[in-house]
Amino acid sequence: MFNRRLLIDSGGQQTYSVLEIHVDTPDGGHVRSARVELTYNGESNLANTDNKGIAVFYGVPTGTEISYTITAAGYNAARGKWIIPTDAEYETEYVVLSPPVNYNFELTIGQNYDVEMGFYQSGFFKNDFGRISPAQFMQHTIEKVGIDAIMDTMTGMYTANTLTVALTGDTRSSISQITIYVANSMYTLNTVIYNGGVTYYSLEMLEDTTVIDYFDRRNGRTVDIQLIDQ
Repeated sequence: MFNRRLLIDSGGQQTYSVLEIHVDTPDGGHVRSARVELTYNGESNLANTDNKGIAVFYGVPTGTEISYTITAAGYNAARGKWIIPTDAEYETEYVVLSPPVNYNFELTIGQNYDVEMGFYQSGFFKNDFGRISPAQFMQHTIEKVGIDAIMDTMTGMYTANTLTVALTGDTRSSISQITIYVANSMYTLNTVIYNGGVTYYSLEMLEDTTVIDYFDRRNGRTVDIQLIDQ
């Protein structure tokens, strides 16, 4: 049984409460061993959910903004903010974690290669070359799915090799990163930049030329890829 005693300051006002957090799946199941992080007053507090998907925090300040991040293997993270009312001695919050969803696409590969400059692009680039179907990801228009690379023409080595998915609009708050399955490999694009009305999700591939080689051998052909919301 939980302790529901209020903590009272010298002025007779409630300052702290108990916060009970339920973490469930969309179908009502419980998420066990989810990591729950609360941040308030510049400090972080951690707990894991029990077999019923519940985490309990004691001595949580009322009337104060509390930021939370909840993560669990096999689920998208949940983030948000709460403020416990000053008259609440025991507060209960419910959070639903959803599993990542795979979205299937047909990518017709196009290429642009400047031999003299060593500049290479391959994949789908809106209004330039390549195609993708469907042309939206999570209701956002896809601007780009492809590789940008720069080769040192003297050595044949790549000095840049970036895999990018770009979406129209500022999608940073709804899509924190994108995982792409291509060339029998999965890559998580977690460098996120918003510029000129487009959000770019990218990963510097360094010396990994798997995707470049895969696209190069299939120029003009259509291949299956997956984008995964995370």
